Amino acid sequence: MRLNIPETGVVRFTDLVRGEIEFKCEELDDQILLKSDNFPTYHLANVVDDHAAEITHVIRGEEWIPSTPKHILLYQAFGWEPPVFAHLSLFIKKGGGKLSKREGATSLLEYKRLGYLPEAVVNFIAFLGWNPKTEQEFFSMDELVAAFDLTQVNTANPIFDTEKLDWYNGHYLRELPLAKLVELCKPYLPTTADESYVTKVVQLEQERLKKYSDITELTDYFFSETLNYEPALLIWKKTTPAAAKIILQALLEKITALKTWTVADLEAEILAWIEQSGYGNGDVLWPMRAALTGKKASPSPFAVAAVLGQLKTIDRIQRAISLL
Repeated sequence: MRLNIPETGVVRFTDLVRGEIEFKCEELDDQILLKSDNFPTYHLANVVDDHAAEITHVIRGEEWIPSTPKHILLYQAFGWEPPVFAHLSLFIKKGGGKLSKREGATSLLEYKRLGYLPEAVVNFIAFLGWNPKTEQEFFSMDELVAAFDLTQVNTANPIFDTEKLDWYNGHYLRELPLAKLVELCKPYLPTTADESYVTKVVQLEQERLKKYSDITELTDYFFSETLNYEPALLIWKKTTPAAAKIILQALLEKITALKTWTVADLEAEILAWIEQSGYGNGDVLWPMRAALTGKKASPSPFAVAAVLGQLKTIDRIQRAISLL
């Protein structure tokens, strides 16, 4: 069974995004509605289902524009009022071209698995093709409902920039209560880890997180018994291995003698000792960071040491000395 398209006339509708659109009936084919096995095609099922669900607005991709006149004619054939249509331009990748899964074309549940918050995804998507005409960049759902207007959506293909999505997500992660962030991060951390220790680790990295799934890579050194890194990592700029070893030995002596172990105390004591010893900050803090984390970048070595504790800090510096 096919839809009997009129031979003459025009199907005209107002798209909320694109304005008035019209199609000549003579350019439309008689669309199949029921297959030979009486199974309905998408077009028939789409119209019947939307009507049964009392859909008032159909918001879909621009690739469905050619099907819209057929759907409108079906609504008219059934004696039903067509919904309002809005056809959005498709996302493209940076530099142009179709978006691949690696570049963002995936399911919303996948974004959740990757560590994105709903608030960030909603805020990011809303700004793809729409501008509130203000300087405000972060909107609550209620604020978006009040401000968003489909008639103000641009018809140009919006660029799906994952760096911008990460930026939004990082903002919302920093705004989260620590207890909530800890719960989100737990699935990505060792299940045997102590609750209070995990909380300290997550708190330390909250400012750097772009996705909560990043917590695994950013904090792996907190949960490793032995760090694997090349001895060269311990060398600061033009410092020699021998000089780095002497500095770490002196640092070890200093931290072993400390009676209090807080971030503030560690920073005050070690920086004062560096100045008194005539070293540059990098001469000491670079190998200290490398010894404690096995990485080039991390939170402050004082904060890392405070979370690791005095015994584990001493152990890691001793091992670093043995590598030089």
